[in-house]
Amino acid sequence: MAMPGSFAAFGFDKVRPAKEKRETEKDETENSAVEWLEKTLCEQLNCVSIEQLTESKVMTLRKDVIAKLFYQSLKYNDSQNKSIVQSKSGLETCKTDLISSQQRVIKIQDELLLSKSELLQSLQSTVQ
Repeated sequence: MAMPGSFAAFGFDKVRPAKEKRETEKDETENSAVEWLEKTLCEQLNCVSIEQLTESKVMTLRKDVIAKLFYQSLKYNDSQNKSIVQSKSGLETCKTDLISSQQRVIKIQDELLLSKSELLQSLQSTVQ
């Protein structure tokens, strides 16, 4: 549980180390958004790391700065969402192409089996 007045109250204490394998695209996007917000807040509040941020430090930000950060975070989130949509679209195209290729391979294998069967029949009739 986050201590009152700590920056963990905002949920930033749950950021996973970069070396830890992320299981989903969503996790990566969430983590990059958190990293962006951490960096931006540290720059605004002259902090070196997230550990130096506190709720009271964040409360010192002026309304116009908070509004600008909010707007930038919305734009950042929108760009992340567009990137995910493009990735999903590309993935669907790859899946479709893969299925099409597999269908072609199966058709060619059927043709090869038919050709071998005809060759075998031809050899059998020649031998007889």
